[in-house]
Amino acid sequence: MLQGNPFFLRLLFGLLVLAGVPGYAQYNIKQIDSILEVVNETNDLKLDTKQVIMVYNASKAINYEKGIAESLVLYSKSSYKSGRYDTAFKYITQAESTSEKINDPVLTFKIRAFKGLCYSRLGFYKEADQTLNSAVFIAKTIADKDEMHYFLTAVYTDLAVNYGRLGNSKAERVWGNKAYNESQKLEKSDKYLSVFAIAISNRGSWFAKHKQNDSAEFYLNKALLLSKKISDKYQYKKYYAQWVINLHAANFYDVEKKFSQAESSYKEAVSAASQIKYALGLKKAYSGLAKVYKNLNQTEKELIYVKKSNRLGDSLASVDKAAIKTPLDYIVRGKDQQLITNRSNYRQIIFIAFLLLSVVTGAVFFYRYKFKREIKLSAEKMNELIRKIELNENKRSPARIEELKGIVQLAINNNPAFLMKFNEFDLEFTPKLLDINPSLIAVEIEFCALLRLNFETKEIARYTNVSVRAVEGKKYRIRKKLNIPTDQDINIWMTHL
Repeated sequence: MLQGNPFFLRLLFGLLVLAGVPGYAQYNIKQIDSILEVVNETNDLKLDTKQVIMVYNASKAINYEKGIAESLVLYSKSSYKSGRYDTAFKYITQAESTSEKINDPVLTFKIRAFKGLCYSRLGFYKEADQTLNSAVFIAKTIADKDEMHYFLTAVYTDLAVNYGRLGNSKAERVWGNKAYNESQKLEKSDKYLSVFAIAISNRGSWFAKHKQNDSAEFYLNKALLLSKKISDKYQYKKYYAQWVINLHAANFYDVEKKFSQAESSYKEAVSAASQIKYALGLKKAYSGLAKVYKNLNQTEKELIYVKKSNRLGDSLASVDKAAIKTPLDYIVRGKDQQLITNRSNYRQIIFIAFLLLSVVTGAVFFYRYKFKREIKLSAEKMNELIRKIELNENKRSPARIEELKGIVQLAINNNPAFLMKFNEFDLEFTPKLLDINPSLIAVEIEFCALLRLNFETKEIARYTNVSVRAVEGKKYRIRKKLNIPTDQDINIWMTHL
């Protein structure tokens, strides 16, 4: 089998070389590039993290900056795929720093585009827009035409998604059309057929969202047929495309009440996401299956997939709470670094001026004081923003923040006064719940208050002295009473009520 597959022969040879040589410094650039080529094509589907670390260490040992940057990009993508967006952001910014002196538009594009994707996923939409637009200009400089069309399709799609998250449907449509038009140039490309299929699926999904069902069904069926033609040589691209397309198709069938077809497509999406270990993809597919079984009144199956989705949701949510600090810190630190750089430049000017003219002594102290003050203010601003994000209280006075801390402590102590104090603090929450369902009892309202304060399943179980299973059961009953969609995170729903 290997004799007819030079692709895996190259991979095997490279790994044997890396495994057999005692010192990383003895590896050469050609060997490293060969391994990276294979890893990029399979997107780490056939290699575990240890092999990527070996390539990274080999590149570092011989100071091969491109190899280091490529390895960091792979780390970042792997982290993103598993839902660890903060880690993905850290690695991609390290790759960006490493690649500053490398004149490689493809590598520069990959880093810039993926950094924009991380920004968007973490909710920094303005930064995402700026970063992705800069990637567009880089993509247009790439010599290989198929690569250029592929990268432009990808970044146009990411821009459309970013505007969709912002709720700007007009801009979403504009960038979506650009992505589709660009992707048509890849229709005959074996390597990038998956991109063409996803673009067609995105178009179908957009028509479905705007109730143009005939057009939606046409494009979704076309995308499903194309996804089956993607070569096994590009396994990650194939499975990712199949996840996207089946999820779009399943959502469409579910809305059209074609539940049997929706169930089949969601299961295909689960299978594809499992192949590439895509945690967020699995959560979405599980949520979809739970919704289908609810519509089919198959309560036992519905509960199975609700639990599967919630388990993934809890792990992803705990990551997301911390994840937002990373880009925030990066953004503010970047401003601080600019102040420090400016300060250093002015110091040099002042030092030279001091040697020439003694009269500038006063200016020296003025500038030093000014920039120290600006750096201090910038640091204080960063701490304040992080503190607000941690508390989820963007418009609270210090007194109100202290009051909120007291309420959280009451919840932790399972104090009977918790609900009364919470209702005094948040006057609108309980009336809004009762407007939706007047039959809610005090114990259920108290449970909703804990969710609004972003307590996780295990935390609620620990502080209320009940089992995790009991808490999950309460969540399920609350969802039914308040008609919360199964694909909606219940904590986020409570927060936005």
